[in-house]
Amino acid sequence: MSTSKIPYRVLWVDDDPTIVEGMIANADEYGLELHHFENWSDAKKALLDNYAEYTAIILDAYCKNDAGEKEEETFITSVLPELTKIFGEKKRPIAWYILSAGTMSHFNFVIKSAERSRNEFAEDWGPMLYLKDVPDENANSSRALFENIKTFAPLAHHNIILSYHSDMFKYMGNGKLIDQRARKKLMQMLDALYFPEDNSKFEFAGNPLRKIIEYLFRAAKNVGLLPDECFEGDEIKLQLASLFFAGKNISYDREHKEKMVRWGNPGTQKDGSDAEQIFPQNISDILKYVLNQYVNPDSHTSENEPFLVDEQNKELFFGCVLQICHVIKWFGAYVERNSDVTKNKAKHRYYEVSIDKGKPTTKKEQNKVEVKPAETPEHDAVKPAPKPISAEDLIGKKGRVLNGGKGLYVHADAKCKVVAELTPQLTIGKSVTIESVEPNTGCDAAEYPFIITKLIINA
Repeated sequence: MSTSKIPYRVLWVDDDPTIVEGMIANADEYGLELHHFENWSDAKKALLDNYAEYTAIILDAYCKNDAGEKEEETFITSVLPELTKIFGEKKRPIAWYILSAGTMSHFNFVIKSAERSRNEFAEDWGPMLYLKDVPDENANSSRALFENIKTFAPLAHHNIILSYHSDMFKYMGNGKLIDQRARKKLMQMLDALYFPEDNSKFEFAGNPLRKIIEYLFRAAKNVGLLPDECFEGDEIKLQLASLFFAGKNISYDREHKEKMVRWGNPGTQKDGSDAEQIFPQNISDILKYVLNQYVNPDSHTSENEPFLVDEQNKELFFGCVLQICHVIKWFGAYVERNSDVTKNKAKHRYYEVSIDKGKPTTKKEQNKVEVKPAETPEHDAVKPAPKPISAEDLIGKKGRVLNGGKGLYVHADAKCKVVAELTPQLTIGKSVTIESVEPNTGCDAAEYPFIITKLIINA
C-alpha cells in the first residue's frame, strides 16, 4: 500500500450538525479520516486516548466546551492553553487549525491571539485560519485546509510507521481482526524503534509483547481457531495456545492428563512431520523465542507494572517487535483465507492418550504412547463433526425459539439468530421451521454461526 492510501486521522471539533456529512465526504477525497466531536471535553478524551493516531486538529472558533452547554466566544482562548499543556506532556505537538464562519464578535482579536501561540510552527504547518462559507477555489476554503494537511501528513511519525507496516496494521483496530489496544501498543513500540530521539527511555505500561500476543490469540478464538481449553476464565494459557497452533496435542484436563485436544489430523509419521497445524515452522519458532525471552507466564493482559527495555539489549527486544509484526501479518492473511468459524471449530480434535499406569514411563516411552480418538468429548462448546454444518443443511429444520441474552435464536443443529424483523411475531418456546438462513459475519458469529431470515411458525 502506498503512503497516499493511508487514511490520515484528524480530530475535528464543531457543533454544527448540518455540515458534518459533507465535510467528512470532502476530507475522504484527500485521504483524511475526520473524527468529529461536538464539544471539547469529548474531543480531548479521544485525543488523550489515541494521541499517536492523530495527524492534525481542526477547531471551530465558536463552539462548546462541554456537552449540553452553549457555544462560547472564548472557546479558542480556553482550549489552546490545554492543548499547549498536552503537547508538552506528550513531547510532540500536533498541527492545529481554525475552521470557522468568522461571524462572532471579537473574532479578529481571538484569531490574532491564537496566531501568537502558533508562530513557531507556522512555517511547517501552514496558515492557521480557514473559512467555512467560501468557494472551494478560495485559498482559505475547507478544501484548501484538507490539501494543506495532506501535504505534510506523510511526515508525521505515526504515518511514517503506517506506511512501513500498512500490510500489517490493516488487520488491527476498531472493528478489525485484532483489538485496537494491541494496535496502540504496537504503534508505541515501533515509534520508540524508528524515532528513539523522542523516547528518552524505552518504558511501557505492562509487558507490551505479551499483551499483543494475547490479543492475537483472543482474535484466534473469535474466529474459531483456538479452543476453550487454551483459556482459564478470561486468562490465556499462552504456552498451550502456541503449542496448539504448532499442531501439538495439548492436555486440557489437570486431573486426567491423558485427555488431549489438537488442531486437525495428527498424521501418520512418527516425527509428526505430516501432522496438520495452523502455524508453519518459522512462525512457531518466532513465537516460541519471544515467549521464552520476554514473556512472564504469570503476567496477564491487565498488568500495568512498568516494563523497561534494557538499553544493552534493546536490539534483541526490537528485533522481537519486528518479528511479531511479521506474525500478525501472516496471521491476518491466514484468517482471510480461513474465515469460516464453523469449519475452523470442526477441526478441533479431541483424543485420549493410552498410558500404562502400572509402571513408570520415561520421556522417550511417553512419546511412543498410542493416541486414539476420545469416545466422548468433555463438553458441548465445540464438538467434532464429520463435516461442518452449512446453510443448506438447516433449510427445513425445526427448532424452538430461545432467548440467549443477546436476542432470540433457534437451535436446530446450530444456534441461529433471528433477524429483528421476525422477532415481534415470536414467543419463547414457540416451534418454528427454518425456510431461509444465511451465514453470520458479525462479531457474535462464533456463538451464532447463522442468521434466520425467513421461518414458518408451527401450529
